Amino acid sequence: MSSLGLGLAVATPLLLLGCGPYSEVGQKLDVALTFATAETFVAASGTEARILVLGRDAGGAPSGFALSALELPQAAGLSGRTYEGSWSESGQGLDLQVQLDYEMPDERGEDLLSRLGSTRTSVDRTLAFTTVRSGDTLTLTGDPAWAGTYLLLTDALGQLGSATAADVGCQFLVANLAVLTSQIRIIGFGGPGMLQYSTAFTYVGTLAGGVKVGLTGGLLSPKTTITYSAFSDFSGVTLAGNQITFANAGGNGHMEGTVAFTFAPTVNGIPGAEETGTILYGQPGGGGDAIQIGDGYVSGGEYVVTLWNGVSATVDPVAPPATSLAACLGLP
Repeated sequence: MSSLGLGLAVATPLLLLGCGPYSEVGQKLDVALTFATAETFVAASGTEARILVLGRDAGGAPSGFALSALELPQAAGLSGRTYEGSWSESGQGLDLQVQLDYEMPDERGEDLLSRLGSTRTSVDRTLAFTTVRSGDTLTLTGDPAWAGTYLLLTDALGQLGSATAADVGCQFLVANLAVLTSQIRIIGFGGPGMLQYSTAFTYVGTLAGGVKVGLTGGLLSPKTTITYSAFSDFSGVTLAGNQITFANAGGNGHMEGTVAFTFAPTVNGIPGAEETGTILYGQPGGGGDAIQIGDGYVSGGEYVVTLWNGVSATVDPVAPPATSLAACLGLP
């Protein structure tokens, strides 16, 4: 669950009369590109995480890309953007032809009924880079917004520890990247447009599985359920399980449910042992450390994260990550 709360799925009955914005009402909800295989690279700049997925079809030809920027000034995440389109690489040149622009904005301070939530627009632009590949690193020069040295994500996963509370925090931070990339593509996420999911809808994972979004219980006692099923948006990270949010018309409430994550690290491209863990968002009824929602955003509580070996710790959603993503993954 990002800092963009699901409480905005609940609005006043005025929304049913046409008051308040919906995000691209009537547009096809899911047009995401899917890839048979992919190389995924990760980089960090300050509090921003960047994920580049270079996808290929079953025959090994370039079939599409996804390029995401995620703002992580707090552990839950704050906002994000994803570009999708086609790509080509020749020698030391990499061109990304952007066709879709997804944005999950930071709308803190905006009136609940004025928030757009996650949106998608069609665009036509090219990001051109000069590249240097060296082992598991990819260095991009060109567009300054994305330039830098990226590390193969599956190799970077091998840097994660599993013995201390700091290790647990790092594993949460990486798993939550996949939560965030899914939310960016859920049209209306974080805005009144979530009401359209009274008819549940499933978005496909870029690499595998899907994420189902559904709203039940009506306006007075809404329940928003996001279910991950073998969901993978980028190499090496898979999610399964439920995030459940109860919130009132003011965007205040709590979360419940558990999402399991699986990491598939490699060493110099060779598969290693998988590692698993769970993120508990809250027990039924919302007691204890359950994640709290205020004004449509995560406002308190604790993520309870448990690793495959039994090591467990809590993560404060609104505090800065105890260890940065760059330090967690050993990024350049």
